[in-house]
Amino acid sequence: MSGPPHDVVTCQAVVPAPPQEVFRWFVRPELLVRWLGIAAELEPRPGGRFRFEVTDGQWCSGHYVEVVPGRRVVVTWGVAMAVDVTATGTIRCPRDQVAAYLRDPANDTEWIGGVRSARLLTPRPVAVGSQVERVATFLGRRVHYVNEVTELTADQLAMRSVRSPFPMRVTYGHRAAGDGATEVSVQVQGDAGHFYALAAPLLGPAVRRSITRDLRNLKRVLEARPRPSGT
Repeated sequence: MSGPPHDVVTCQAVVPAPPQEVFRWFVRPELLVRWLGIAAELEPRPGGRFRFEVTDGQWCSGHYVEVVPGRRVVVTWGVAMAVDVTATGTIRCPRDQVAAYLRDPANDTEWIGGVRSARLLTPRPVAVGSQVERVATFLGRRVHYVNEVTELTADQLAMRSVRSPFPMRVTYGHRAAGDGATEVSVQVQGDAGHFYALAAPLLGPAVRRSITRDLRNLKRVLEARPRPSGT
């Protein structure tokens, strides 16, 4: 913990186990989550990743500073990305058709539940650097934001916020799944804790429910459309 001495909190406990055994509970994910968080990604070496999921979709991240087997573990951690959730599903439509639909902001209000309006601010076609303005409602609040396309491939569309009350990144994945179907994923990352104040602890689960519903809407809309001839 950083800051002046009066900001330091020290806790001590006597554990009825040898030091080597206690050490394992700080460096093995399956043991860490039995007392801290619900999932963990650990690289127990100086500079290695120390990351655990506090509640559904909300992660704390840091790194190992010192690792002395059987004696000492020093880590940093904090809420680097308060929300990091992904929903996946399979849609009975060819990948190219799914990708084309997801890339057109004019379709957003048809499948994304909270979006009230969306418009492309830059010339067509959508490409890396394109910007999309959206107005949405979420957890009772109106959100006006602009996202910029940072990655556009046959399998993925990634966007980051360039004007928003909080930082966010949205990634759509669309991979061919065989038999004319597509595996689709929606990942949302962001830190809106200050914007939503008391509702911050609910963000992860709420975002997961929201994008899961959105994927169901996307599946319904696309599977109801006539399939191109020859597919």
